[in-house]
Amino acid sequence: MIQASLFSTSNMNPTGMTLPVKQKQTLAALAMQYQIPMIEDDVYFELGHQKQNALPAKYWDKEGYIIWCGSFSKTLAAGLRLGWCLPGRYLQPYLKKQVATNFGVNGFMQACLAEFINTGEYRAHIIKTRLLLNQQIHQYRRFLVENLPANAHISNPDGGMVLWIQIPNFNAVQLEKDAQTQGIDIRSGACFSTHNFYHDCFRINCGWPLNFSHPDTNEIVNKVGPYQQLNALCDIINNTIKRVSHS
Repeated sequence: MIQASLFSTSNMNPTGMTLPVKQKQTLAALAMQYQIPMIEDDVYFELGHQKQNALPAKYWDKEGYIIWCGSFSKTLAAGLRLGWCLPGRYLQPYLKKQVATNFGVNGFMQACLAEFINTGEYRAHIIKTRLLLNQQIHQYRRFLVENLPANAHISNPDGGMVLWIQIPNFNAVQLEKDAQTQGIDIRSGACFSTHNFYHDCFRINCGWPLNFSHPDTNEIVNKVGPYQQLNALCDIINNTIKRVSHS
């Protein structure tokens, strides 16, 4: 018997897709129908590329069966390790668990973050971050479209900071190893499957801008690190395909 369920519903990793409203309504209805806790893991919720965030499944949860949680580690800094949770009808067991396991969390940092939110600065930061990520995703995607084989399928995410790429019949597991030898960090698709699928897929992080405006001339120039790494990644892929086709 199923005791609980876990879903990511908005700007999910690694595809960046968001579930349609109808599917989120269905999830809320199923949680109420079977009366089991449903964890809605929404760590990328605030990083949508649209002007307004998509509503979570929690919005249609009338009986409190959905435990909605998110993170500031994705929107501010990975090292924060702070998040938030609306546990619904499970508030008391949630608080009991938190008291038992929450000793290592920095109370001072929590207080600073609360003040940052209350002043409205966090909201301004989110608006700016969403715009920047949208621009960076388009930068990376345009570069990949121009430099990868024509049969490559590149995601067009609703939000987040990653792209999901499929090159049919390509060994992405080996690509991850080859990329690591040049200091390039990607994730092969097999990492995202419990059934050893997606061997011809991989994920790249677009959190760093490919180019920037020079402070003296306002000229748009390539940002050396990320641009060189992405260019090197495309070279590895294209050279591998050429080598395999001639073998």
